[in-house]
Amino acid sequence: MFHLRELERKDLPAINKWRNDPELIALLGAPFRYINLDVGIKWYESYMGNRGNTVRCAIIEDDSDYILGLVSLVSINYMNQSAEFHIMIGDTQNQGRGLGTFAVNSMLNHAFNNMNLQRIELSVLEDNTRAKRLYEKCGFVYEGKKRKAKYKNGQFVDMLMYSILKSEFLGGGKTPNLPTWTLLQATESSEIDATIRFCDGAFIAPVAQRAIYPNLMEKIHQKGKFIFAYDSNPLGYCAFYANDTERRTAYISLIAVLPEYQKMHIGTELLKKSFEMMRTYGMEHCMLEVRKNNKNAIQFYKKNQFVVEEERLESYLMRCEL
Repeated sequence: MFHLRELERKDLPAINKWRNDPELIALLGAPFRYINLDVGIKWYESYMGNRGNTVRCAIIEDDSDYILGLVSLVSINYMNQSAEFHIMIGDTQNQGRGLGTFAVNSMLNHAFNNMNLQRIELSVLEDNTRAKRLYEKCGFVYEGKKRKAKYKNGQFVDMLMYSILKSEFLGGGKTPNLPTWTLLQATESSEIDATIRFCDGAFIAPVAQRAIYPNLMEKIHQKGKFIFAYDSNPLGYCAFYANDTERRTAYISLIAVLPEYQKMHIGTELLKKSFEMMRTYGMEHCMLEVRKNNKNAIQFYKKNQFVVEEERLESYLMRCEL
């Protein structure tokens, strides 16, 4: 699991190492130059003195503060509500882990939803196939070519221009930020706990902060099944029990999808996979409880064939035939 934090001075040795790697710089629009740490320090100090039109963030893992990549918004223009996007993933062993997808989507979310920008643009070397695939996957639209715009490795090369608008990122027309997620099953207690905590923004009252959470976690781990949607990070999950062989009734204990990924059918796919697993355990019905004031959840369950079985003081018990 990854997250962003603002660039810090302690990150400079790693960045300086990357900037002196000819193979890495060959993939970027910038020319290769030998750069010592003093130059890196001045570059960092320049950034700290000019934070009004630049955002630079380190990509790190949740259990480590070591920088894995650098993602930036530069040339921020608040009048035109635009900025340029840059990204650098350091070591090659970190490629293919979803860092790029996570960093692009996270920075776009920050640009559009926190900074109220309207347009983000970037340029990429024409032969950088991996980068082009990443940007197109995240919703960037090809705008054109700047011919022979950069001098790289002894020759002039073309640069391709891409952009994405706020309306496109938020789903206007073609939902370009739809992740290429997959469904997985978690069996380790630590993985279940980490996923629940990561997705706690889906609840008004976070699950991990409830008094019953330690007992709930133990029960899910010992007796339940846990599946989750995953891109570079968890997007949502469903925890259920399928051990009532007498009544052949499964019970969904928790289901959640992060707010920014709702209305992308992730919840529906989690239910479908859960129902499929329940049937393999001989279950014929599925039950769940939902609070009466959770109108969106009730509507979602009804769309997925649940009906109200019992009305309680503050909740409904709902049932679905498998």
